[in-house]
Amino acid sequence: MANASTDSVLRERTLNGWLWKFCFAMAMLVVTVAAMNCFLPSERAITRGMFGHDSLAFYSAGKLVDEGRADELYDLAALARTQQSIAEKADIELDAPLAPWWNPPHIALLFSPMAKLSFGAALTLWTILGAMCLGITGLIFAMLFRDESNQKRHWLLAPMALLVAPPTLQALGHGQNTPLSLLLLTLTVLAWRAREPIWAGLCCSLLCYKPQLAAVVFVALSLTLGWRVWMGTIVGAVPQLLLIVTKMPGSISDYLEQMPRNLQQIQFAQPYLWHRHSTLTGFFRFMLQGNAPGQTHVWITFLAASCAILVGLAVLAVWWKRRAVLNDDVMFDRFIALTILAMPLLMPFYFDYDLLLLIVAAVLIGRERLVSPDHSSAARWLVATGTFLFVWTMFNPPVAESFGICLTVPLLCIVVALQARRCLTDSSNEFAMTLPMPVGQRLAA
Repeated sequence: MANASTDSVLRERTLNGWLWKFCFAMAMLVVTVAAMNCFLPSERAITRGMFGHDSLAFYSAGKLVDEGRADELYDLAALARTQQSIAEKADIELDAPLAPWWNPPHIALLFSPMAKLSFGAALTLWTILGAMCLGITGLIFAMLFRDESNQKRHWLLAPMALLVAPPTLQALGHGQNTPLSLLLLTLTVLAWRAREPIWAGLCCSLLCYKPQLAAVVFVALSLTLGWRVWMGTIVGAVPQLLLIVTKMPGSISDYLEQMPRNLQQIQFAQPYLWHRHSTLTGFFRFMLQGNAPGQTHVWITFLAASCAILVGLAVLAVWWKRRAVLNDDVMFDRFIALTILAMPLLMPFYFDYDLLLLIVAAVLIGRERLVSPDHSSAARWLVATGTFLFVWTMFNPPVAESFGICLTVPLLCIVVALQARRCLTDSSNEFAMTLPMPVGQRLAA
């Protein structure tokens, strides 16, 4: 038993060391590119005007609301004109003629004050807010690890990995809202782990600004915490509905009616970045049909939907088989991590920068390794594949565009299968019995 525990500690130190080396290498790469960029000619250099173009959708939506034109939020022609006018005033060249507004209507109200600023100032403020969300999330991750280890190499690793993760750089560079999603998902998971269904449902309701994300989390919450999750979700959703009805009457019908048409226009009437999607639909569409305009073949849609249903059924099967032992803290964390890892494969819309959300699952798995190391082959392969996926997210866009295949989705499928296998095994092991107190007490929610 002593030899087993010694070998486990050595393996953890080796893995920890390699992850620190990768994080340091990523940080040095970013610093080097930034330094070299200062000496490049202006026509080859990365300029400030190249950043944050996705935030133009948020800024223009806020401007439409501020100008009393909320009824044009889902009018692609009006949105394109507004964004072109903004780009001309800001003296930036747009990568695409339109950055569509996909969120529910009332979310645009949050960007109305920001739209009173110039686009440059609004983008700076938005980036600061995103960095603050990342900072708060990193602090939560550090606290979760520090509960189990006072060694800095353990509890500082997750914030460091979050800081240099390729999806983090992509999200901040594009001006996306993924840092906010990450913070809200982290708060939801904290309440989830604490078995606080009302608080978990309330946090989940805030994720409704991305309905597809909130739907998957809500189903998993309801399965594990019961009907009281609905109470928390209703408490959070009712004020949002009242806000829409009172401040933006008629916008819900516009959202429901025009969103399908807008998706058709953006995804099929012009070239679309299917290789940047981390979904089954994006994987099969890009591999078998490419990014060219045109409707996705019916058989491709059927293939993707069938695979997504299989993934969903696999997660449900894991819950059904292990529902009696989900009171065990380790098993509960494993199922939460499985849900988060499976989300890209269950959702119709999940870009590569949204893979940042998977770090929540990585934190739960990493924390478990400190408390109750899993020596199974599934655990070893999960760590290896997950680490490779973490690295691969940096290379996937250019490689996919050059060679016509996206490896992110197959890697996700492997990771989900391995985590499901771990959920179907007993969370106790020989080393865990040598701990000074039971695992359930050490994993305080």
